[in-house]
Amino acid sequence: MLHDKIIQNLYYNVISQWKVVIKILLYTTLYSPFIPESRWLDFNVNFYSNLFSGIISGVFTGIIVGVIIWKLQSKDRKKQIERECTREANIFLQNLKEKVNYSPAITISEDPVEVLPSNTYKTILYINENPLAYWISNLKKSQNQELGTCLKLLELYRRYVKSASHLDAKVTNRLIEDHDSLNYSHYLAPFYGLLSGVNIDKLNRFFHLNKLTPDLIKRFEAIQKEENIEKPLQEYICNRDKLLDKFNELDRELQSDR
Repeated sequence: MLHDKIIQNLYYNVISQWKVVIKILLYTTLYSPFIPESRWLDFNVNFYSNLFSGIISGVFTGIIVGVIIWKLQSKDRKKQIERECTREANIFLQNLKEKVNYSPAITISEDPVEVLPSNTYKTILYINENPLAYWISNLKKSQNQELGTCLKLLELYRRYVKSASHLDAKVTNRLIEDHDSLNYSHYLAPFYGLLSGVNIDKLNRFFHLNKLTPDLIKRFEAIQKEENIEKPLQEYICNRDKLLDKFNELDRELQSDR
């Protein structure tokens, strides 16, 4: 916007000066009673040459001054953006510390994506709502450590979501075989809760209608070892572990800043 205004002003400046030239050129020769007739030609040549050189030098001077002003204003704008990003990033990091300190209890859900410690899941959702890449591009490298870790956490989360979706499709089909399409969903949350290490007594308190009996636990463990389940399950666990490791790294960085 500012650059366009500068160019526009230069354009109008040049046009206005050339309008003056055109009006002057409507008179083929300039006359003066104070100049001898024999010197009129020399006078006109000198006059027009000085006029054109003045216009040209004025145009170049205007362009150079405009570029200098544009660069100075761009530099000021960059500093202003940096100050704004610093303020926003600091507020973000303060709020992030609160999310990290939430309860680490694992969320029980039919969706394997959500079966994470509560603080991890809430932290990731909060990070995903903010323009980290924009802040990082406008801040100094020394200010970007925690923000960089947040971006890496998001990247690992995307991989985790992909592997969770792949596993969920396999597990859903398998549970439908055992419990039909109307009742299979009642077993998803216990299956993923048990897989993620949730205490059996806690799971039974949540699912009083489908308690984790020893027989049901054995069936779940057998499903986990089936050929078409085992590979996506291991991929899910691997990505989940990487995600939790990166979250713990972020937690340590935030703790060190306190």
